Amino acid sequence: MTTLLHPFKDLVSNDLFVKLAYICNERENQLKKAFEVCICTLLVGIKNCKDLEVLLKAVDEIEVSFEKQLDDFYTHENLFSEAFVYLNRLFPNKKERLSEMISNEMCIKSESARVLFNVVTLLVLANLKKEVPENLFSLLDKEAQTLYGILPRGVRLILGIANAEKGYDYFESSRPEIAAFSFFRFKKGK
Repeated sequence: MTTLLHPFKDLVSNDLFVKLAYICNERENQLKKAFEVCICTLLVGIKNCKDLEVLLKAVDEIEVSFEKQLDDFYTHENLFSEAFVYLNRLFPNKKERLSEMISNEMCIKSESARVLFNVVTLLVLANLKKEVPENLFSLLDKEAQTLYGILPRGVRLILGIANAEKGYDYFESSRPEIAAFSFFRFKKGK
């Protein structure tokens, strides 16, 4: 796994993740995989961003109070909607297609993918606003193939990374093998 991905994955506590899974009415393991894909997608967007400093200056003290927003979920239709502005800057004309493709590839609802993409955007940008690694772009360049390998094919196509090599195939390792189980039991010969 990448060194950039770990700190961002650890930003959400397990309790908060369980609460998010409950509110979105999704299975926790599917939501965790989608969360990782959203982080990688956002990191690829940051890698391709030409004005990251301007973007981070626009992130005027993002109030990342997820517990409060999750508690008020039923009263607000647009959960974490303040991330739209930043997603528009990183992925002009692609954010809806990206969240829809994440929904399709990760087998979660469209609304859940949108909420998760917004949550990830706020988390990552708020964290980068506090402390941008000195060599962020060189780290992103060095780990690009690994990040691309985590992204499902459809997301890579939307991002324009159709011919990326698979650096780390997360999804292939988590899929059950067809031959791992059989309905038929074979008896040994006499």
